[in-house]
Amino acid sequence: ELAAFPKQNRRAMAIAAGAALALAFAALPRTGWAGVDDACGSGNRTCSAVEPHVPADAEDVGLLQIHRNQEMLMQSESINLTLPSGGVWSALEFIDGVNKCVLSHSLELLRPALWMVPQKGGVLALSCLVYAIEAPSDRKAMLPVTPNNYDTTSVKANFYSHCMFQPNGAPWIHTKADGQVVKTKPGPPASFSDLATDPAALNRKNGGYSLVHFPSLKGNKKTCGLSPTCGKTPKIAAYYFKSPKPKQPTIVMIHGLGTEANCIHGIAESSWYRNNIGYNVLALDLRNHGHSQFTNGYRSFGQPEALDVLAAVRCISKGPACHPDVQQTDLNMIGLHGLSAGGMQAYQVFALEPKLRGLFVDAGVWDFKKEFIFQAMGTLKKLTPKPVLDLESAFSSTLTVAVGKLWGYDEAWAPKTLFKSHDKNQRRVFLSTMTTDTFVPPGDQQEAAAVYLKSKGYLVETLEVPPPPSAGRPFSKLQTGISGKTCGTTHHCQEKFVDPKLFIEFMRNFWKSVFV
Repeated sequence: ELAAFPKQNRRAMAIAAGAALALAFAALPRTGWAGVDDACGSGNRTCSAVEPHVPADAEDVGLLQIHRNQEMLMQSESINLTLPSGGVWSALEFIDGVNKCVLSHSLELLRPALWMVPQKGGVLALSCLVYAIEAPSDRKAMLPVTPNNYDTTSVKANFYSHCMFQPNGAPWIHTKADGQVVKTKPGPPASFSDLATDPAALNRKNGGYSLVHFPSLKGNKKTCGLSPTCGKTPKIAAYYFKSPKPKQPTIVMIHGLGTEANCIHGIAESSWYRNNIGYNVLALDLRNHGHSQFTNGYRSFGQPEALDVLAAVRCISKGPACHPDVQQTDLNMIGLHGLSAGGMQAYQVFALEPKLRGLFVDAGVWDFKKEFIFQAMGTLKKLTPKPVLDLESAFSSTLTVAVGKLWGYDEAWAPKTLFKSHDKNQRRVFLSTMTTDTFVPPGDQQEAAAVYLKSKGYLVETLEVPPPPSAGRPFSKLQTGISGKTCGTTHHCQEKFVDPKLFIEFMRNFWKSVFV
């Protein structure tokens, strides 16, 4: 394909490809490094100064591996690349940039980090944040947050740059499983009381929560890329909201990228499930997040996290045998609710466990490669001629898979691969999104998932929510530094911000149709 480009562009693209391959090769995990104490290697004088804070049970690769790569590159000048313009581009700059963007906080977690090869047409995009867990600073801020206190604790870290909407939004478009389209005018937009003050008070009134732990499941190493993490059974932490009513269904809540169970989207919806609808909820922290055990410091979008969700489902089906506070629930009365990247794990587990009858996905990732390309190419469109952009799009997809294998990604676990059989049990799926979501675009993800799952016999409903104008003010005064100019505009997982009562009603009606 390089032959289609001018000679100077071909050379730049070849250099970019070579640099990426060198990076992927350098990132291959070595064996024998098992903990923080040996993170920098014996006798190193520089690594300790930049070593991230990682729990003592961290293993093998991940954040620690970045620093080992950095140590190796500091000792070698042979990796430097001499470019056609005469400049020198060190692979160390690549590693150092990855290091900084993994460890630094970013409001747009999928925004790719770019390194410019100083040659026209030679732009290489690589997103370290695609596979990154929550930033250490975020995790530290969120550690004291619980379902009982999230209205007063670490509100700024939890609500980020979310702002209120103006009232009188456009009608919500609900397409039922039979194809009937219903439009509903939303009511008043969400306030801080709707999202936090009232739900937290009800959590305290209705028995609070239990922090439960259970081991993840051991997986298949053959479909875990190059990572040993699927052979591990890390301890998974989850918040269990017990229904005030006996013998109720249980919803498994799965958080998104760079977050954890107690982040605002998951904790608000978990609280509503228990307090407003009357269900039990188990909201888990995936491995490497929140209170769960670290393995490699990355999110794979593949088997490792799916194993954690499967273990959560098994825990609920065992009830007190898993934890004394967990109500035993049959598989056909357990539902999955996936948020954003957590939607991918929800799709995976729903495909793998045919006894589960319902799946609710809020702005979920269905096609991981398309999501990465969308993020990377959105930035490159302003920088790169279209012919080169087309090549970089294909190259980014290949690179994403190659690097993802280091952390456990394997295309055998892509949802479209797992949903290979036709559903004969009329299982139900609800897919919700904002029409202008600029983080997980509905066309690439929700619409593609709906079309494919319908073709496999699933009863699929969709909800499309147009965003009203922003009110230009944060939900709480505790969100210091947020104003009209700094309000978030991604419209991601924000349907409930437009009208929380209407969103709860859609949740209620869907699950009522599932648990008949």
